[in-house]
Parts: sequence; structure tokens; C-alpha cells
Amino acid sequence: MLNTTIKNSALAYFYILNLVLFLILYCPSLNANFIAWDKENDVWLTQTSEHFSISYLSIHQTDADRVLQIAEEVHRELIPFFENSPEERTDIIMYDDSDYAIPNYSALEQGEIRLLMTPPTEVIDLAETENWIYLYLSNEYSNILHFNLAKGTLRGLFLSPEFTPSFLIEGLSLYLTSYSQLQSKYLGSSKFAMKMRMEVAADELMQLQQVILSNKQWPLESMYLYGAYFIHYLAITYGEDKIFDFLENYNQNLFSYLSLNTETEKVFGKEFLTLWDEFQDYLTIKFSSQISLLGDNQVNGDLLLNTPFLQVTANHQDGLLSSFVNGEDRHQIINYQGKEWQQITATHKLVAMDTHPTSGIAITRNIAYLDGRKLNDIFIYDDNEWT
Repeated sequence: MLNTTIKNSALAYFYILNLVLFLILYCPSLNANFIAWDKENDVWLTQTSEHFSISYLSIHQTDADRVLQIAEEVHRELIPFFENSPEERTDIIMYDDSDYAIPNYSALEQGEIRLLMTPPTEVIDLAETENWIYLYLSNEYSNILHFNLAKGTLRGLFLSPEFTPSFLIEGLSLYLTSYSQLQSKYLGSSKFAMKMRMEVAADELMQLQQVILSNKQWPLESMYLYGAYFIHYLAITYGEDKIFDFLENYNQNLFSYLSLNTETEKVFGKEFLTLWDEFQDYLTIKFSSQISLLGDNQVNGDLLLNTPFLQVTANHQDGLLSSFVNGEDRHQIINYQGKEWQQITATHKLVAMDTHPTSGIAITRNIAYLDGRKLNDIFIYDDNEWT
């Protein structure tokens, strides 16, 4: 009787799993990422090139022409590494219903890039270049080409991102943002170098398990930072051909998470943890001379505010303003004056903040609306009141 019950339960789980897989694979509408469609007088257009199809509002016609041209440039840059491209055109959807400048992609059935028509701000590494659209498209299209390596295999029937560590996905895309003579716009970024140099200087280089899993430790984008430098290390040490062989074998293995060491031993002749240890040694050597030089000219200061969360700051006529978040209480705006912090007012999560001698404090908050838009609204705090 017990065996019969177990068999029936196993069959039930088997049928449920198959039903879920069927819905995922053959009902793409269930996976749609919606945008705000309700604007009156909107006219959506579509045009195509050899490898891309772009959908956009008619008011973005000039931008759409430019995006399509840049996309083809990106394709020509990346194909020498990946060798093959998707059989279908990759869809690009341009939309403007959010102030948060992050694109995303979907590799289900047919590649899709959702490009938000909001330029990056200074808090995003992409802001270091004027050609942010090129870097966005290069990053996302690289991911799609990466997952396309599994096409025609059993692994290709599943959601590839779920089986690949994020730092390998993002690291490869950042490394390839400028596919030419091992030069990368990200790895050439002074901000990127500063973050990794700080990791080495503090003797706090992350272990592999820390990078694979999402965490809230500084640097917050560790999977991008470590991933890009790791792929770069493999390229200069073993060559890009070896990287491609490893990624192709790994992506075509249904049980890739269980075969990580097998694939690295097959291609690089070493276990993954051994490669990671050597990678950390490489970083230490690479940044040691810079750290020594900067140490001779370092400027010391006092720690004013110790919190694990990012702050928004602004100069104030009476001192320094900062948002304060401890993860438990409401967000606050505080003022540093006379060597101590004073609370000004409670608030919600801030995006930016500025002050005026007579008009008070201006902040922006990202507000999510019922129609799907996420826009930064401006609020003024003056005479102890918000408007």
C-alpha cells in the first residue's frame, strides 16, 4: 500500500512538472514583461534589419533608427567570439515608462532586449561613456548569444540563466563590451579598477561562494566586478578560445551546476576552485604596485556614518545632509553639524537630494504607479512640511 502511494505521488509530481514545462515553453504570453500601454494617442511601429526587429513609439523614430544601426554594429563585434547567431531576429523593445535606466533581456524561444530610453546617471558605471546605448545593447545581446550556445541540446529546453552562475553570465558580457585585443570599456574604467583595488587593499577578496550567491556586501555589484575580471584573467592566461570551449561545453550540459569542475578540468586542466585561487593571486599582484603608490599619498579621515546601506548626500548651508537607513526604522534625513548627527525629518527611500538656502530641501523618489510606470517625482521639504 505504501509503495503504491509513493508511486502515485511520484507520478503526480511528474505530470505537474511536465505541465509547468509545457506552459513555460509553449505559452510565452504567460512570461510577458508588461509595460505601461495606456497612454492615449500612442502609435507603435516596428522595423527590421538583418538580425534585429525593433518596436517603438512613433515619437522615437530617430532614436529607433540609431538603435537599430548600433545593434548591427554590436552584432558584428560579438559574432567573432560566439561564431553563431540566433536563427530568428532578436527583438528590441524601446519604452519610456520608467526613470530607472536598466535594460533586461529574455532568451525564451526568441531573444528579446527591452531598452529603456533613459540615459544612465553618474551612479551607474555605464555613465562613464557617452555611447551608453552601445554598451547596453552589447551587454544584453552578449547574454542572448551566450544562452544560444545551448541551442539544439536538452539543456536548451530550459531557462539557461537558471543553470549558469550570474558572475559567468555578466562577467562575459562586460568583458565583451569592447571585443578587441582584450580591451574592455568596463575593465578600462577607473571606477571599476578602484572597486577591485579596494578589495585587494582591504585583504577582503571574495571567495567563490560569495560571488556566486547574491549578497548585500560591498561592492553590491560583485558578480559584475569579479565576473569581468575573472573572464579577463582567463583570457590573458589561457586565451579566448579556451573560454569559448568551456562556456560551450558548460552550457550544453543539462546538469552543468554539478559538472563545473569537470568542465574546467577538461578545458583548463584544473578544478574551478584552483582557478579561483590563482585568479586571486593575479589580482593581488596586479594591484599591489598601485596600492603601494597610493598608500604613500593617502589622505586619512574620520568615519562620519557607519551603515551597510547606500546613502544619498547633499551639501547644506549648516553642514552635510544625508539619508540614513538602518534596515529597521523609517528612512530619515539627517544633518551633520557640530560633530554630531541631528534628525531633520522622516522620509521614504530617496533617489537624489539637493538643498537651497531659502527654499528648503528637494528630493526625488521613484514612485510605482498602477499603470506600470516608475517615475521619479520631486518633493520639497520646507518649514517642517513636505509638498
